[in-house]
Parts: sequence; structure tokens; C-alpha cells
Amino acid sequence: MYYIRLMVIWFSILTASTVVLAANHVTEVRFDRGSSQAAFDGAVVNGDNDVYTLSAKGGQTMGVEITSVEDNAVFSIYRRLGRKWVALPDAGPENEGSGWNDVLPGTGISQLKIVVGSSRGNATYILKINIE
Repeated sequence: MYYIRLMVIWFSILTASTVVLAANHVTEVRFDRGSSQAAFDGAVVNGDNDVYTLSAKGGQTMGVEITSVEDNAVFSIYRRLGRKWVALPDAGPENEGSGWNDVLPGTGISQLKIVVGSSRGNATYILKINIE
């Protein structure tokens, strides 16, 4: 009985640790007054993501660039459509992008999120976002 309790406690600790490690770091992007650019320093552990959220108008041009020492930081860009998040053209997870520049779709204000991850190992990165 003692060993069963010990195993249950140990399993609970491992499960709780896994949940904490898998949490995403979310940052709201806000541009300084009069500026259309923002830059963020960050780091992701392999398997985790950092998420950057922002609002932008359809028809604006947005550029996103990510650099990392080991050239292993990647990102995907998503736009909210109703209750779903849809990857922007050529900016989905299958592209594992390090640079993207295009006109944002739609005509109104859209909620966007940029999800940063690593293609291998851990990644320390600089993410630059520009909207014109």
C-alpha cells in the first residue's frame, strides 16, 4: 500500500511538471506611438512555443523576420476567422519560416498570432515585426 501511494504521488509530480513545461508564453504586440516596428528577444525550449498576438487591418503589409544563433527558430502566422485560427498563405507550420512579407487578407481589423518554435533543440531568437 505504501508503494502504491508513493507511485501515485510520484506520477502526480511528473504530470504536473509536464503540464508546466508545455505552457506557451503569450505576449501582446503593441507598437510605440508613431512606430510601425517592434522587436522581441526570446527563447523557446524544444517542443514549446512563444505566442505573439496583435491586431492589424486587412490590406496592410506585414513583415516578420526571425533570427537565431543556431538558425533553428521558426514561426507561423495565423489569422482568426470566427472561432478558428487559419494559417496565412506561405506562413503555416509546414513552411517553418524565418521570414515572411505580404499584404494581410481581408478588409477589416483582424486578430493575428505569431507562433514561434524551434526546428531542432532549444532556440534563442530575435523576432521583428513590421506593419505598414
